[in-house]
Parts: sequence; structure tokens; C-alpha cells
Amino acid sequence: MKGSPHRGTAAKRNWSNFDTYQIPRFSWLPRIETILMDNPETPASGCGEPPIVNMGAVVANAVFDAVGARLLQLPMTPARVREALKRG
Repeated sequence: MKGSPHRGTAAKRNWSNFDTYQIPRFSWLPRIETILMDNPETPASGCGEPPIVNMGAVVANAVFDAVGARLLQLPMTPARVREALKRG
């Protein structure tokens, strides 16, 4: 079969171990340390958000890229992936 075995049709045919796939966990993320600095010369403003906020979207896009199933709800459980695969 031509093409990458991790994309498209090839991935759909070879994705037989989904029941043992480990769903990413927050405990796998690196520790993020936030330091607030006082600067009296600058007016107060927002602190922003750490980049892990969009981790769900990143994983959902990876699942879609691998198996062609679009997941729109967290948590992305094996049952929800199977349902999405059935919907096409």
C-alpha cells in the first residue's frame, strides 16, 4: 500500500489496538511554573494562559489525522472514538 501507514486509509485499516491505547493524561505534562512580577510602572493587565489549554484540540486533531474520526467532546474515550468512526 502506498503512502504513510499513519495517515488516511492505511491507518483506518491498521488501527487494531485502540482498546489498549493510553489516553494522554495531565500527569504526563511538564510542570509549568508561573511567576508574577510586580512592576509599579506598568498598569495591571492579564497574565495570559499556559499553552496546555488547547491540548484537547491538539489530541482531537491527532485522532482525526490517524483514524478519520472527528471528536468534539472531552474526554475522548475509546467508546466515543468508536461512535465517531461509525458516523464516518
